[in-house]
Amino acid sequence: MIILKTDDINSQIYQDALAIRKQVFVAEQNIPETIEISEENQAVYFVSYNHLKQPLGTCRIKLVANNTYKIQRFAVLKSARKRHIGTRLLEAVESYAKSKHVTAIKLEAQCSAQGFYERCHYNPTSDIFYEAGIPHQEMKKELV
Repeated sequence: MIILKTDDINSQIYQDALAIRKQVFVAEQNIPETIEISEENQAVYFVSYNHLKQPLGTCRIKLVANNTYKIQRFAVLKSARKRHIGTRLLEAVESYAKSKHVTAIKLEAQCSAQGFYERCHYNPTSDIFYEAGIPHQEMKKELV
């Protein structure tokens, strides 16, 4: 597996990220595309590829206040789940964040994925709230 990153929304990496997001969020979870495809500029996109160069998982990060990155649009194709792709994506993001001297990462996890993020040492920092009709909880990890 290889993970590539880009901040160029005209790149193939970004197009691969978008295709995964449309499959997972729009087709699988019925989130309207107008909600899912938004605020695309000023983010770094990560895409995980298998040995055949097929995209399997993605996320994007944006720098927010207090020297913190926010992970957004974290998705792994249904056929690729349970193969540690999500864990490797998080590791790549965390490594990148450390290289930029960022001290924390936060995200808004769908409650169905909260256990995954807890196993990766993210801790809840909010009450449950709803986004696009799906329960979420903000989570955060301090980087050492």
